[in-house]
Amino acid sequence: VESKVDDEVGESTAAHICKNYSYISKCLRDWAVVHNQPRSSVNEILDIFRKWTSLPLPKDSRTLLMETSTTIDQEIRTIPGGEFWYKGIENKLNSYFQSKAPSTHFISIQHSINGLPLHRGGLMQIWPILMKVEQMPNAPIMMIGMFCGPAKLESLDVFLRLLLDEGKQIHERGLQIGEEVRQLKIRSIIADLPARAFINATTYFNGYHGCMRCTCVRVYAANKIVFDTVRAPLRTDAGFRARECPGHHEAWRTPLEELPDFDLVENVPTSDRLHTCDLGVTGQHLLNLIENKFPNIRLPFSAKQWITQCLTKVQLPSEIHRKLRGLNVIRFWKGTEFRTYLHCVSPVLMEEILSGEAYCHFLLYFCALTIFSSSFHRPH
Repeated sequence: VESKVDDEVGESTAAHICKNYSYISKCLRDWAVVHNQPRSSVNEILDIFRKWTSLPLPKDSRTLLMETSTTIDQEIRTIPGGEFWYKGIENKLNSYFQSKAPSTHFISIQHSINGLPLHRGGLMQIWPILMKVEQMPNAPIMMIGMFCGPAKLESLDVFLRLLLDEGKQIHERGLQIGEEVRQLKIRSIIADLPARAFINATTYFNGYHGCMRCTCVRVYAANKIVFDTVRAPLRTDAGFRARECPGHHEAWRTPLEELPDFDLVENVPTSDRLHTCDLGVTGQHLLNLIENKFPNIRLPFSAKQWITQCLTKVQLPSEIHRKLRGLNVIRFWKGTEFRTYLHCVSPVLMEEILSGEAYCHFLLYFCALTIFSSSFHRPH
C-alpha cells in the first residue's frame, strides 16, 4: 500500500520525468525550465558533463535553452489587440500522461478564463486559459493558452476559436492518449463575474437583466437598483440560446454556443464570492457606513479612528497572511481583506456601532456566509 501511495505521489508531484526524452540536451533543458534554474547553475552542470563525459552538450546555458524559446516563438500568433499562444488540450494531456496512462476512460475537464494586469506600471494584461482534470485532483493546473496585449480582448471569437475547434474535434473522434481513445467532456468554464459576462455575451452583473441564474429584473427603489424577488423563473440552456430575455444578452452571440453537450447556464458557474460578497455586500456595507450614507447612522471622526485602531492591532489567525489596514485606505482594500474583516472582526465592531435590529440583521449575513464558507458545517 505504501509503495502504491508513493508512486501516486511521485507521479502527481514530479514535474520532470527523464524517460519522456530521447536526448540528454532536451532532458536538461526541460529540467532547467521546470525548476526555474539560474543560468549559473545550468552552466555548472554543463561544465561537469562536458568534463566527465563525451556527451555533445553546449558550453553555455543560453545555447541549451535557445531551442525552447524558438519553439515557443513559433507557437505565438498575432491576433487583434495583441498576441496569442495556444498549446492545446490534447497536447497538454498527452504530455502529462506520457509516463502512465490514466486509469479512467472518461475524462472531464474544467477551464478557467480571467484577465489580469501584468504589472502596475503599464497597460499590458494577460488572459490565460487554464485546465484542470476533475478525475485527478492531485494533477497540476495546466495552461493551454494565453493572450497578452495592452488592452482588453477585442474579439472573443478569435480568443476561443482554437479551443472550441479542438473541443468539437475531440468530442467527435475522442481523445487519443497513447494507443487508446478516451472520451472527453468540457465540464465547466470558470470565471469571475466580469469575465463570465464577457465570455457568455451577457449584460454585466450590475445591469437590470444582470442575474445569470434567474430572469428577475432589477427595479429602482430607495435610491438603489435591487432585485425585488427570489421567485423569478430560472434561466435554462434552451431559453439562453433562444434569447427569451433579450435584455440579458449582448448584440453578438457567444461562440460557446458551438460547444456540443455544453449547458450555457449550468456549466458556467456563478459562485463567485469575491465580487458578490467580499467586494460587493461586505465592502459596500463598510464603505457606506464610514461615509455616513445610512440615514440613521452617523459615525463621528473619533469612532472611525477607533475602528482603524481595532483593525490594525487585531491579532489574526496564523493562516491569514494579509494584515488588515485602516479605513483611510479602504478603497484600496483587496477582497481577502474584506473577507478577513467579516469573519474575524466584524461581529465585535458592528455590535458597538449598529443598533439592535440592524446588528441582528448583519449577524444573519455573517452567519450565512460563515456556514456556506466552511466544510465543517456541510454535514448539517
